[in-house]
Amino acid sequence: MHEVCNLLRVPLAADKSVAPTTSLTLLGVLIDTQAMTVALPPDKLRALRDSLGTLLTRRKCTKRELLSIVGRLVHAAKCVPPGRAFTRRLLELACSVTGPLHRVRLTAPARADLRWWAEYLPRWSGTFPLLHPDDRATDAVFHTDSSRWGTGACFGDRWWYAAWPEDITRITTPSMTWLELIPLLVCVVMWGDLWAGQRVRIFSDNMGVVGCVSRGWSGDHRIMTLLRHLLFVSACQKCVLAVSYVPTAANGAADSLSRGDLRRFRHLNPAARREADQVPTGLHRYLPATSYS
Repeated sequence: MHEVCNLLRVPLAADKSVAPTTSLTLLGVLIDTQAMTVALPPDKLRALRDSLGTLLTRRKCTKRELLSIVGRLVHAAKCVPPGRAFTRRLLELACSVTGPLHRVRLTAPARADLRWWAEYLPRWSGTFPLLHPDDRATDAVFHTDSSRWGTGACFGDRWWYAAWPEDITRITTPSMTWLELIPLLVCVVMWGDLWAGQRVRIFSDNMGVVGCVSRGWSGDHRIMTLLRHLLFVSACQKCVLAVSYVPTAANGAADSLSRGDLRRFRHLNPAARREADQVPTGLHRYLPATSYS
């Protein structure tokens, strides 16, 4: 390699040249091809935690200070893909003023994004599985659906379903996107440990779900709260979610579960297990009650 670079007159930095190795720091990220992980150096992780804690005690900061934090979060998001959703709005806020010393008010959505990181980082070891670079690559697939009666999902031969608890049925005309997002969260809570280090493809017949998960954002406060919780759990489980649209006619198994129609579900999915997986006790515990809402 050195001979080729010398022949082509490509300059090399001797202090940055290393022998063949399975562990290499590239652009501030430690890549381990033996353990198949990427990691943020411990000193950078500690500095980011401290900076977030300090910023969250303030109501305003300068553009320069906010851009500094955003830069560190973007760097951390190279290792934590679910966290990418919580950097864009912070960057937009920083760019809402012109001068580097101009002050910006930390809005409620911005503080919620900062709290997402502040709550996740202490739980994070600093490493994340090295995922396939192609976003279209899929390691696991599951289907979800919701109706006014309830919700359900199937993953391989595993499945679950549940009628809506009373605290949801009391809501007047709840958003269908919100209802359709709930089973995604329940699935990640239930099966996320099976998906560590995987890209998971979710099929939903609701375009609102496809859009908000793909963007990592929604203008509806209730949906955004649920989305933050969903991405928080997926980051803790070290899996990455992608949602694709499927017509209702092609989502029959999940649709039948959301209506409690087990006879139709068995007909459409004869290979399914005899018994459903148990939904975590108190479905409402996994809904919007989070401190970063």
